[in-house]
Amino acid sequence: MSYKYNPRGEGKSDGRWLIVIGGSDSQFPYIGSARDLGLNTLVFDRDPAAVGGEIAHHHEVCSTHDAGEILRRCEELLDPGQVAGCMTSSSHQKALASTAAVVEHYGLRGISRETVRRTTDKDLWKELLRDADIPTPRWERVERGGELGKLLDQEEALILKPASGGVGSAGVSLVRKGDPEAERLLWEACEASSDHSALAERWVEGPEYSVDGYVSRGNCRVAGISRKYVRGADENFVIEGYAMGALDRDTERLLKKTAVRVCRALEIDHSFFSLDVKVSGHTAWVVDLGPLLDAKMDRLLWYAGRSVYELGVRLALRGEHEWPVEDGDAPPFNGFDRPEAWSKVAMPSPQTLSFSGGKALRFLYAEREGKLRDDGPLSFLKKVDSVHELPFTFELEKEEGETVRPPRSVADTVGWLMHHSVPAEKVWARIQAIDAEELFSVL
Repeated sequence: MSYKYNPRGEGKSDGRWLIVIGGSDSQFPYIGSARDLGLNTLVFDRDPAAVGGEIAHHHEVCSTHDAGEILRRCEELLDPGQVAGCMTSSSHQKALASTAAVVEHYGLRGISRETVRRTTDKDLWKELLRDADIPTPRWERVERGGELGKLLDQEEALILKPASGGVGSAGVSLVRKGDPEAERLLWEACEASSDHSALAERWVEGPEYSVDGYVSRGNCRVAGISRKYVRGADENFVIEGYAMGALDRDTERLLKKTAVRVCRALEIDHSFFSLDVKVSGHTAWVVDLGPLLDAKMDRLLWYAGRSVYELGVRLALRGEHEWPVEDGDAPPFNGFDRPEAWSKVAMPSPQTLSFSGGKALRFLYAEREGKLRDDGPLSFLKKVDSVHELPFTFELEKEEGETVRPPRSVADTVGWLMHHSVPAEKVWARIQAIDAEELFSVL
């Protein structure tokens, strides 16, 4: 089979290939950064029109969940010596498993099967943290149709969540003693789990933070710490967004120390990581974690000046490009022309990136079910800039005319908005003041 080289690509390839599991919008900047580094890109995605496939050197139409077929096609297409790395930005457990299978097969750096297992099985990683004396709320595994009564006699409130492979906040809920909906909520948590069981976890009060970073050759680095905002229990704790920049030194040190200890306890290496941590008093409670950055955290880190896309590629590579770049000015995302199909994505250029003050990312959701109508965000943003002289970046996740609905998880995001502000303490209030109805409407 001959390779398809996309005419949009620029620059010469050095003959090495990066295998990318997935070709969606979220994968697109990583594919672009790989091309900027002189790598060939082989993308696997079942969607023939996947935007990442449009700029890849070769796109195989294949499910990201089919590890066996992916390996078969890799062997057909590439000599082992040509494979420089494999990566994904998909948080789906099966896509992660496919990535790990390729990494193991070719002896690559990158996310391993053990890392996938230890970070997606909540029961397992909580046991590992407990063994390492890292605070994580008390929990018990509960099967579908199990009994919550005894647990609720011991705790005032419990969080129910999928035990393995959950996506976003799907299946996550708060239950209290005497809650008539407890049985239904337990069933939903089990349904959202890949092993059809749930964790019942003690509820911890306190502000929640997303701690995101990477590990390479055993060295853990925190790239960003953000206050994480979520909706209430009646809306399944769907994420509202993040704000970074306003953090006292003691909390920062506590969260960084926690991140290093967690990565060591789980033996994470050559991978991103993300921790959800609640701070109560002087204790940092780890309530969730994963082997990738938190939802859309790559966009916020890029906006804050981190070279996150090049970094993600380098983490997966062996050879001269393997060592991650230092945090600093983001490299230009203009090594090739962007396809028109991706024109809806409003990645900020290096000239508009902010390196001071507070940064925030807010997820935008529909408040009722209907068809999405794009109301011209560019004209709105110009109006905001001229009146307030404040920089915003807006991106739609859904296509115009697509059906949208009130959120059940972050997967129902209509779009998102980024903003930076001085002083940092005001950034979340300012981004919350933007009326979503001025950005889009639902018919």
